[in-house]
Amino acid sequence: MRIFQFIFSSLLVIFASAIVNAQIDASTPSGRPKQEDFPKSIRENLKKHEIERHKKEHEKMLENGEEAVRLSEELVASFEKNNQLSVKDAEKLERIEKLVKKIRSELGGADEKEA
Repeated sequence: MRIFQFIFSSLLVIFASAIVNAQIDASTPSGRPKQEDFPKSIRENLKKHEIERHKKEHEKMLENGEEAVRLSEELVASFEKNNQLSVKDAEKLERIEKLVKKIRSELGGADEKEA
């Protein structure tokens, strides 16, 4: 009788595993349900949040670009005035480099190999 219970419970576990695997395979590669499977109101909400996220990312990228331009103009003015760059100017230059790299990577640009 114990053997029958063991075989039955083993088959039950195998069957349950097969059902779970079939459900995961029907989902996206990450194991999450596809967006088409959600009700329309949830899909619309997800889309709104995605749009808001993209707007915030765009605004941040614009702010970074404006900061890089402002710092560049300050560097040019400082160099024209003193004919050299100060330590503070070097820090600004490093900040500009970081901002430009961040902007380029967010736009999908690849880093160039330094020679």
